[in-house]
Amino acid sequence: YDLSAFSVKYEKCQNVQSWSDELADDEESSGTVFAIKEFVVFRLCPSDSCETCNANYGEYVLPADEYLLAATERTREDFENFCKICEETCNNGGYCDECSADCSTYDNLGNNGYVDASNYVQCQQIDMNNNDNGEEGDENNDGQNGNDAEGQLLYIGPRCSSNGSRIYIGLFSDEDCGVPYELPDG
Repeated sequence: YDLSAFSVKYEKCQNVQSWSDELADDEESSGTVFAIKEFVVFRLCPSDSCETCNANYGEYVLPADEYLLAATERTREDFENFCKICEETCNNGGYCDECSADCSTYDNLGNNGYVDASNYVQCQQIDMNNNDNGEEGDENNDGQNGNDAEGQLLYIGPRCSSNGSRIYIGLFSDEDCGVPYELPDG
């Protein structure tokens, strides 16, 4: 089937709470045996009608991390192609001030203190062992190295907003990013 005539349209992010064997087996868990999993609902819409997408579409569901991996890779490839075309146009005497500025801004995000959120679309333990110089060390000099003050390992990954309209990067207390991290009382 030829999908080139269709576009992907994000509909919503949906939390699904389900039984977790891992949490049930964990004697030190916070008392819940349910984990939250995030899924993305999206549509394949005819490219000429993606603004409305009320007919002739297919609706699909993927785990949020799989959807985000595909979407960020596609966006990255599209932007790199845009910058390549911009560079070629500029080298041929074309108008390039605006696209050059966009590409330069993108290339320098890390130098301006921004973190690439696409690095966190899959659940992973927080690694606080690398400082800005690329040397091993405790970033905060607090001895925690990816743990909270209680010594609990912390994880980072995708999380749906409360109404499902957005996907955020969240902090979790389990390696599957199914239990949102809550600050200890104190």
